[in-house]
Amino acid sequence: MICPNCGKEVVDDENAVCPECGKPLATLEDDNCLNSDQAQQKQPDLIFAAAILTLISAALIASIGYIGLYQYASLVDYFGSTTITSDFQGFLIFGVVCIVGSIGALAGGMFMLKRNNFKLSMLGIVSLIISVFVTYAFTPAFSYSFDVKAILMFTEVTVFMCAIISGLFVSNSNSEFS
Repeated sequence: MICPNCGKEVVDDENAVCPECGKPLATLEDDNCLNSDQAQQKQPDLIFAAAILTLISAALIASIGYIGLYQYASLVDYFGSTTITSDFQGFLIFGVVCIVGSIGALAGGMFMLKRNNFKLSMLGIVSLIISVFVTYAFTPAFSYSFDVKAILMFTEVTVFMCAIISGLFVSNSNSEFS
């Protein structure tokens, strides 16, 4: 072996440093092995981060769904079931869609943690995005108070950003799924 720093020949291949100049004798193969090990370490971290973001987003969407269903039930109790208006139905629709979306996202997040099924993991992320768009479509259409609209929009923007980031993480590391 020849030292890459001083150019002297090193007789003993087991030496980690050059006996002449004292510099490390790292070979190109060692550098490639280190880089591939570092790349393999980063992939599971991306999947784990995507799973955590998806599970947090699922919890946020479930809470929005609960608010919608609770508001629907409160209005029906107060006004009676004979006076159901489109305002009531708006709460019911986005409440149900958010609950169903959160169930899909929870399943997708669990598949991500197990690194089990790429398509079902992505389906969980897509269910979050669908929930965001349904809630976004129903929020301005019905007469909610400004506070409710602001909370819904803030939460939906947060969930949308987390879903996009999770999707990017999962798609970049799809080779890790079985």
